[in-house]
Amino acid sequence: MDKKRLSLEEWLDLAASKNLKEEDYALLIHSLPEDENKKTQWLNELKTSSALNEMKQNNSEWIDLIQSKLKVQKKRRRSNILLFKMGGVAALVMVSFVVYLSQSPVMNKRGKGVAMEEDLAPVAVVKVKKKKRDIEKYYDKGGMDETDLRAPIVITQAEISVQYESAVPTKSIRFAEDSDSAIVQNERYHSVPENKNIHTQDDNKSTFSIDVDTASYANIRRMIKAGSSPNPKAVRIEEMINYFDYDYPQAKENEPFSVNMEMTQCPWNQNNKVLKVGLKGRIDENRPDVNLVFLLDVSGSMNSHDKLPLLKNSFSLLLDNLKEKDSVAIVAYAGRTGVVLDSTSASNKHKIMQAIRNLKSSGSTNGVGGIQLAYQLAQKNFSKKGVNRVILATDGDFNVGISNRQQLIDFIAKKRETGIELSVLGFGKGNIRDDIMEGLANKGNGNYNYIDSLREARKALVSEMSGTLVTIAKDVKIQMEFNSEAIKSFRLIGYENRKLAHKDFADDKKDAGEIGMGHTVTALYEIVPSENFSQFDEILKLNLRYKAPKGEKSKLLTYSKSPATTKPSKDMLWALAVASWGQILRQSEHLQNFKLAEVLKMSKLGRGDDNHGYRAEMIQLIQQYMDQEKIKGSGEALPRWEFRK
Repeated sequence: MDKKRLSLEEWLDLAASKNLKEEDYALLIHSLPEDENKKTQWLNELKTSSALNEMKQNNSEWIDLIQSKLKVQKKRRRSNILLFKMGGVAALVMVSFVVYLSQSPVMNKRGKGVAMEEDLAPVAVVKVKKKKRDIEKYYDKGGMDETDLRAPIVITQAEISVQYESAVPTKSIRFAEDSDSAIVQNERYHSVPENKNIHTQDDNKSTFSIDVDTASYANIRRMIKAGSSPNPKAVRIEEMINYFDYDYPQAKENEPFSVNMEMTQCPWNQNNKVLKVGLKGRIDENRPDVNLVFLLDVSGSMNSHDKLPLLKNSFSLLLDNLKEKDSVAIVAYAGRTGVVLDSTSASNKHKIMQAIRNLKSSGSTNGVGGIQLAYQLAQKNFSKKGVNRVILATDGDFNVGISNRQQLIDFIAKKRETGIELSVLGFGKGNIRDDIMEGLANKGNGNYNYIDSLREARKALVSEMSGTLVTIAKDVKIQMEFNSEAIKSFRLIGYENRKLAHKDFADDKKDAGEIGMGHTVTALYEIVPSENFSQFDEILKLNLRYKAPKGEKSKLLTYSKSPATTKPSKDMLWALAVASWGQILRQSEHLQNFKLAEVLKMSKLGRGDDNHGYRAEMIQLIQQYMDQEKIKGSGEALPRWEFRK
């Protein structure tokens, strides 16, 4: 057997059969994949193998220290080694595993990382001699050559030297240079340039698809609470705005949603206006029955407290709120995929919950295999009069099968034509594939939520369950037509990855966003008025197209707006506060002189009725962010802008 070419599964089989020899540990290290995602997956699997469990018995001191989650700040490969007095090559295996088993930040190859959660971060330094050559050679090269592997390894000196250094200040955080990278090496976000001002003489139309996703806000909240500065690529302003409910009027009878427009003075540029467009989905107390398939990621990458355990508790909340006529099936996927539970009446909650509780994480991530099986199961139990939906719960780390983002998205786009919708729940940190999860939900006629706590799970799966599960209008598109004589230029705030070509507005084959029962959707435009702006009876038209949930032909609605500029309502103030904070986090060129203290004050003025405390939480987040960034100002002073007509 050529052990230099063994796969992960073959190494695991060797470990399980206890046929690993001492010299095999060096070969194992040499066999680790170059790709960081695959390497992490190998390490997650191997750290639970029988061979390493035996090592734990012989070298419990370093294992226990690792399991106590000692933070190791990695500056260079040679400076983040913990080594203890132990025998032979076990020391080398531990060196390769220590950074991954600990909860320290993952660094990229250029050595850039993030601030630590503690004020002090331990940095371990060690000197180990292999014959006359310094073993640091191994770490500089990133692996051993064949000469190293053949030569016997002799540990002549091994000593611990743990030194404490100040954690990296938040303001000095730098992000990885890779175009898809984010807070840590393996978190990836789809980067889209910020919308620009468009002169109406060049183009007086703006066309985009609505978006009811909220994942970006919850993810940003997670980063700030962890003491980190959000990566601008993770900020999608429309998802921040739409995380919150707004007091829009109810839809009229036989209409799927209401439409509301409000215009006020722009807070960050007093010469401009801001237009708010708001939609509110119809609320129906008698929601249709739902045929659900829970597609649950149980791969090795889900093995942390904020992933699989939180996932189990989250779905428990959803189960408690389903009706007896609803049905649930469960597909779990890792390296292999299988049906955990065939379609079962929601009245049998104990059986469903028992199946979820028995799930354990291990293996690689064959996401596409799971998706294919989940759609087959949903089709098998298809409800003609009800809602058919797959709910994918994952960190998005698909590393087996079709792992190309566009291939996955194309697959989902084909499947939505069958009448089965897909929603995505994102979990965890460190290896989040936000770019994949958002794309899948968009193409699957569903929504994308990020679950960072049980409270967030309750919001998405209990308080807003009907909106999450039941679509009342699909392929909802908005096209604004601005009067070029009344308006010089305009800018859509957010929705960068939802923009459509103008010709796509009337094209019923072009996919767009969905709105769920009771959902609110809000969009903001910054407008530069002309000198005679107030003299026109009509400054713009709002054209809106949508299809019924099972319809194929769209309906057109048209609304107009006068130049009337009013004192901002509390909802308008709140939307402006969220939008301005999002633009600051995104490092927008349009808010260079607008201060966070002004955002904080505006959010306090616009808090209004806050039954669930979500707005109060954002106010606290802004204050925490200001404290972390050492930004002065409590927001108690009045904003520098005052409303004027």
